[in-house]
Amino acid sequence: MNDNLAMVILAFLLLFMFMFLVYRVSRKTQSKLDQIHTLVNSNLTESQSRELASMKGMLASMREVISLKELSGIALAEGTDEAVELVEQRVSELSRNLSHKQNQTFIADARARRD
Repeated sequence: MNDNLAMVILAFLLLFMFMFLVYRVSRKTQSKLDQIHTLVNSNLTESQSRELASMKGMLASMREVISLKELSGIALAEGTDEAVELVEQRVSELSRNLSHKQNQTFIADARARRD
């Protein structure tokens, strides 16, 4: 009977040690995944910020050319209005996305400080 009890205790201890190792590995893995997510998200945000700045510059240039053409009495090329509208939509979309990311970052930072 003592041998059986000893085997049960040994099995329990081995199971506990295994579960502890799994827990430690999963925590390390989660930490690495969090780091990767942060890096990818910051690179994406940076890329979108550059695209937004570029699109805003393009939109300003398009409007200036349109204004100069109108003042000079030169007709606009076909599709100009649609092209401007597409760029305006992209600027709006990027602005919303970046604003949302800023809000999410603010919330995540607040949670991290609280924890």
